[in-house]
This record gives sequence, structure tokens and C-alpha cells, in this order.
Amino acid sequence: MRNFDIAQVRSVSANAAIALTIFALFVYPYLSWNGLSPTRYLIPDLVIAALIFARFRADALRRLGFAIPMADCAIASLLFGLGTLIATVLVRHLAESREIEVIGTHALFTISQVLHQEIVLHALLLGFLSKYVKSQPALAVGPAAVFAAVHPLHYWWFFGAALPLSTIATLFFFGVAMNVVFIRTRHVAYSLAIHAAWNLARFGDQYFVRKRTVFESQTFAEIEGSEPVLAAALLLLGVTIIVPGLHIPTLRTSWSKPHNHE
Repeated sequence: MRNFDIAQVRSVSANAAIALTIFALFVYPYLSWNGLSPTRYLIPDLVIAALIFARFRADALRRLGFAIPMADCAIASLLFGLGTLIATVLVRHLAESREIEVIGTHALFTISQVLHQEIVLHALLLGFLSKYVKSQPALAVGPAAVFAAVHPLHYWWFFGAALPLSTIATLFFFGVAMNVVFIRTRHVAYSLAIHAAWNLARFGDQYFVRKRTVFESQTFAEIEGSEPVLAAALLLLGVTIIVPGLHIPTLRTSWSKPHNHE
């Protein structure tokens, strides 16, 4: 008969407590109505980082997705600049053709929100799931499906607005692409750069469609649900799948044992 290991039970309980705390800290900013202050996301992120550093110490940066080679930092910086330019041109073109006006983009708030999602949804969630989901396609597709499904639920709950299938498809393809990038690079540099570039160009404080004030959710059908953005999401997914430089034969993400970068 197998001996009862109280130390193992305590370890599992501690990890479960950390996971539940991180989940609560991730959800809290989305239920908060503290305006567009960056601290709405940065304070929970600081607590999450403190938990990970206390639990994993020297390995904490890798588990948070920030063990980034200098070359990848440089490429991601260029990608962020180019992505912001492309996203701004595309969003402005779509906004003008659909008579949409975006007022007051808040850069620090947007960056803090994106950083919040990258740490929890990529570094921590994908890293944790990689222990149990051995299929890379399933690991990339499953969380992306949840990511896409949560958006219509969120906007319906808070604003009573429905998102079209084209918008949900765009979010799904984008989510899969960003998951593929993280799985293959094991850090958040590229997904953070692309995600931040789009959100900076896209989101603001107030929205007007044909001179009427509307909620952010109502612009999703006009922008993310448009054919050009859906096509761009598919193109991005294709690029992340076929680019040779992103190919890593084995999956060893941020919750795996420590390892040296190739």
C-alpha cells in the first residue's frame, strides 16, 4: 500500500492556493471600474510576480515569460514599431470608411492591460497546461477558443451587446497565432509586441459611430469583424506556423524544468 505523503499534499495545496490567487488577481481588473488607470492592472501583476518569485526564485523570470534573449528583444522591438504603424493605418482606414471616431487612446493603460494578459494567459496558463496537454496543436487551439468565447460573454454581460461570428473568428485566429509564438519561443516578447501594437492603435476612451456615442463592444463588429482584419489574423496565423525561425522541435514551456536556451 502506498504511503501517505503529507509533504506532497501540502505542496499540491500550496500550488492550488497560488493558482486560485493568480486567477482572482487576473479577473479583478476586469470587474473593477477604477477608470483607465494603469494601476488597475499593474498592482495585480506586481502581486502575481511576487508570488512567482517567492515560489520559484531564480527560475521566476522564465516562468513569467521574461527570460528573453537579447536578439529576440531587438526583433520584438522592431516588430512592435512596424506593427503599430501597420495597425494604425489599417484601423484609421476602416474607421474612416465606417464613420468611426476613437477619442483619447490611453497608452499606459493599454500597455498594462496587454502585459497583464500576456503574463497570465501565455506564460502562466500555457506553461501550466503544457504539463498535462502534450499535443502542441491542442495547446495552441484550446486556450485560443476560450479566449475568443470569453469576449462575447464579457461584452454581453457588461453592455448587452452581441459580437458577430466574424469578430469571434478574428479573435480565435489571433489567439492561436499568439499561442503558437509563445509555445515555440517560450517567452512573451513577440506576442506582447504584436498584441500591444494592435491595442494601442485600436482602443480609446470614447467611440462615435456615425456621430452616435457607442460602447467599445459595438465597434468590434465594425473593426475586428471586418474582412481586412479577419484576413490579417489568418495571415498572421499562417506566418507564425511556417516561419522556420520559430521552429523548436520540443515543447518545453515555462513550467518545465529549467533548461539552457539553444
